[in-house]
Amino acid sequence: MAIYHCHCKIVSRGSGRSAVGAAAYRSGEKLTNEYDGLEHDYTRKGGVAYSEIMLCENAPKEYQDRSTLWNEVEKIEKSSKAQLAREYEVALPVELTREEQIKLVRDFAKENFTDKGMCVDFSIHDKEDGNPHAHIMLTIRPIEQDGTWGTKQKKEYILDKDGNKQYDKKKQTYKCKTIKTTDWDSTEFLQRNRESWAGKVNEELEKKNLPQRVDHRSFKEQGKEQIPTQHIGVSANAMEKRGIESQRGNENREIKEANSELKALSLVERSMQKDIENIKEDISWNKIHEKNAGIEATLPKLEDNEKALRALQQNLKLGIETAKNMKPTKTSEGRTVEYDLRQIPYFEYHKNKVIGDISFMQSKVNNYLEALEQKRQEQTIAKEQPKPQEQGGFAARREALMKQEAPQEKPQIDVAYTEKMAKELASLRNEFVRETVQSAERTNYQPNPIYARQANEIESISKTVSDQTRTIEAFKAERDKLGVFKGKEKKEIQEKIDNFERSRRGNIDKLKALGVADPAQAQEAVKEKRMLAAHEQKQAQAAKMNEGAGSRAEEAKAVFLEMVKQIPADQRQAVLERMGQYKEQPAIGKMSGRMEAFTADAEARRVLDSALKEQGKDRLHDKVKQIERGRAD
Repeated sequence: MAIYHCHCKIVSRGSGRSAVGAAAYRSGEKLTNEYDGLEHDYTRKGGVAYSEIMLCENAPKEYQDRSTLWNEVEKIEKSSKAQLAREYEVALPVELTREEQIKLVRDFAKENFTDKGMCVDFSIHDKEDGNPHAHIMLTIRPIEQDGTWGTKQKKEYILDKDGNKQYDKKKQTYKCKTIKTTDWDSTEFLQRNRESWAGKVNEELEKKNLPQRVDHRSFKEQGKEQIPTQHIGVSANAMEKRGIESQRGNENREIKEANSELKALSLVERSMQKDIENIKEDISWNKIHEKNAGIEATLPKLEDNEKALRALQQNLKLGIETAKNMKPTKTSEGRTVEYDLRQIPYFEYHKNKVIGDISFMQSKVNNYLEALEQKRQEQTIAKEQPKPQEQGGFAARREALMKQEAPQEKPQIDVAYTEKMAKELASLRNEFVRETVQSAERTNYQPNPIYARQANEIESISKTVSDQTRTIEAFKAERDKLGVFKGKEKKEIQEKIDNFERSRRGNIDKLKALGVADPAQAQEAVKEKRMLAAHEQKQAQAAKMNEGAGSRAEEAKAVFLEMVKQIPADQRQAVLERMGQYKEQPAIGKMSGRMEAFTADAEARRVLDSALKEQGKDRLHDKVKQIERGRAD
């Protein structure tokens, strides 16, 4: 598979090397160094798959010859410690064909070197051992427009604030500093080239629809807890190919084994970190839900406080706008909540719950304010209502007739009938009040699923912590039994203990995130969370029972009115008095306050009074008409 390797080094005369000798070895050719007269013959060297020279814009055409190019480099450098050439060694992806590998190196060299003024001599080595790589030799000096070699660096005088040169009395010369004419020797230039090589390789892999990718950054820069392997080199690689273990090969095998363990631990750690992030998000939503539940619980206490209700009305308006503008977090991606046997996106569920809770509270506050306004209007009407005046016309005749028709003696009461009607009417009246109160309660409630999930998580994690603690103690006992000469075995056991300790600490951190500071308190926390979860389910079930309460109240009202019409006039007062004894106090739920019960009870009385008045009016009107017809006859 594709690996990343991009190493830069200097070919220096001071280390006993020459540019001509290095070029001869890389290209597998025979070249003579005119500087010292040494001949470098590598024509019998195998594994050179391809070589090419690429010139920059200002380079003379004769530099296309390898011997000419590097002998000119040797000639221009006079110092015995001179830097002659720079070399990049890069690993080539085995997934690419030879032509694709050549094109990859050529494109990389052009973009990063020849276009910037360097001459390039690259060779591809491949001994069919799975380690194809390229050597890219570069000239160090820039080339001027006339084709001559430029300088590597120049001196610049240090000036004072007036722009004058500063004289150093001790050295008896003007102060100066050395400035490099190019940035080719800088760390930044090297890093850009390393990044460029990774990008070029990944582009080619992507073109071939291959999943592999390389990265120029160190494991530390990538955030990976891995130990980098060492480059084996040609000799060690040949030994490994023949089945002979090399020192670096053994070191790399140990490193790979350690990396496998680190990778497994890293996966566990990332999983734990993800769990902790999920827990934190749950807690964040929980705070919102519990805050809304607290406001909801105080609503019945505010039903008579118009000032507090008005302030709460504004806060709820702002709250619902904030809720509608909520955006999903990265943590919530992919999470779901089970509700009504369906998997609903986590964020969507909690956002809708917040909006639903606030909307319900808005409705309650509006109802309270309407009831207060209605009560205020009724009080105003009662104060402004004029005293009854003497009536004339039909009203006067009706009043006189009522006095005439009023029984002079106490009517004969049918006790059994009165008892029966009183019970039936009281039952309907109480049903109407009860259903009206229920219709003011929630008819839809989304339970908070976090409590149940947290209970399960605390229970599972605390059990894991207990198991890990027992395992650690067992390993410690096993380690302590070993003798002083069992250092290797002790080390292996200690590594296992360290791994379990690390995992155990991660689980304890998760418990702390869930609000459990001590694993010994886990069972109490589980019990508390399960009670809260049960309460949420109870609220949801109660809301379902309230569905249709409004229509049931209307049905009870209709039956009540129909029965009222059937009460004879002489039995009416007795039925009403008896019915009052069967008055039922409606159960006031969590959200219902006195206002709901009072409103429903008042509505029931109004309906009863209205029905009886209408019935009385109809009967009286019929009698008046009957008497007037008799007089006319």
